[in-house]
Amino acid sequence: MKFSDFLKLNVFDITKGLVVAVLTSALVIINDTISAGSFAFDWGHIWKTSVAAAVAYLLKQLITNNQGELLAKDK
Repeated sequence: MKFSDFLKLNVFDITKGLVVAVLTSALVIINDTISAGSFAFDWGHIWKTSVAAAVAYLLKQLITNNQGELLAKDK
C-alpha cells in the first residue's frame, strides 16, 4: 500500500476520507432510525458527524508517514 508522505495528503487520502464520510452518514442514519423507531432524520446531526469523521481521517493521514507510522518522519 502506498502511503502519502508525512504532513502531506494525496488523492487517495481524499477519496478515502469521502468514503469514511459516506459510511459514517449511513451508520448515523441507521442508528438514529433504530433509536427513534421512525424515519425522522436530523440532517444537521448527520452532516456534522460525517464532516467530523472525514476531517479526523484526513488529520490521521496527515500525521502518518510513508510507512504508516504515526508522528514519524519519512524513511
